[in-house]
Amino acid sequence: NIYVSYTTVGLLPSCWKGYDSVDIVVFGNISANELSQAQRIALIDWIYSGGILVVSGGANSHNLKGTFIEKLLPVKLGNIQVLKSLKSLSQQFGYDINMFSSVIITSSELVKGSSAIVTADNDKIIIAERIIGSGKCVFLAYDYLDPAFRSWKGNRYLLSKILPNAIIRESDISNDLEKLLSVNKLPIFTSYKPIG
Repeated sequence: NIYVSYTTVGLLPSCWKGYDSVDIVVFGNISANELSQAQRIALIDWIYSGGILVVSGGANSHNLKGTFIEKLLPVKLGNIQVLKSLKSLSQQFGYDINMFSSVIITSSELVKGSSAIVTADNDKIIIAERIIGSGKCVFLAYDYLDPAFRSWKGNRYLLSKILPNAIIRESDISNDLEKLLSVNKLPIFTSYKPIG
C-alpha cells in the first residue's frame, strides 16, 4: 500500500533515521535552499542508505539551480522548453495524457552514471535516474502538479518503475496520488514495509 504524508520543508528530519519508514520523497515547487544544513545532510545520508528522491522540473526548475539538490540530479539542468505533447510518456506507461495545452519541461542532459527512463522527440530527457549509494534520485522534466499529470492513469506504472518492489493498486493511485498531486506541499510516500 501507499501511504502519503505531507509536510513542509521546516518539518523535514534533521537526522537520516527520521526517514526510516519512508520509501520516497518528492520535491516539487520548493526551493532546496530552504533546508537547513542538518536537513540536507539527513536527506543525502538517507538516499545513500536506500532512499529515493524524486525531483520535479518544469517552469520552476530554476529553484534547483545552484543548490545541493542539483548536484544529486541525474541531469545537468538547461532551459525550459514547451512541448505540444508527451507521446513517449504515454507510450512507455500505456495511458494517454489529457493535454489541456502545451507542457513546460526542463531541458537537460544526462550526467555520467545516469540513465534516461523516458525520452521524447529529439532525445529530450523526460525522466532520468541516477543511482546514489543504495538509493537513487529520479528527475521528472515536467511539473507533476501540472493538471495534465494529476489524473494521468500512467502514474501507477511510473511509480512501479520508480519503486520496483512496491505493489501499487489502482485504488492507491486514484486516492492518495490524486491527493498528493493536488496539494502543493512536500509529499512523502511511506510503506511501513520492513527493510532488509
